[in-house]
Amino acid sequence: LPELGSNLMRTIRLHRNMLTGTIPASFGTNSLRELFLSSNQLVGTIPDSILLNLNFNQIWLNDNKLSGCINQTAPFNSSFTQCN
Repeated sequence: LPELGSNLMRTIRLHRNMLTGTIPASFGTNSLRELFLSSNQLVGTIPDSILLNLNFNQIWLNDNKLSGCINQTAPFNSSFTQCN
């Protein structure tokens, strides 16, 4: 996926588009409130910039090929599976 170029964007809806690659760290920008990337073929880990952004209302990343652990110090109540 390309880097996010605008700090004015509030929502990204790219679910079910057969996207490949990794999630750019710029998707964790403070202006973004909703991120819908479910049902693609994304790989890699979720950038810390997304996990640490308290401004998100919704994040949908299910049905991808993401790996790694969610930082247990993420400052939100998450339903993500965390690793020990």
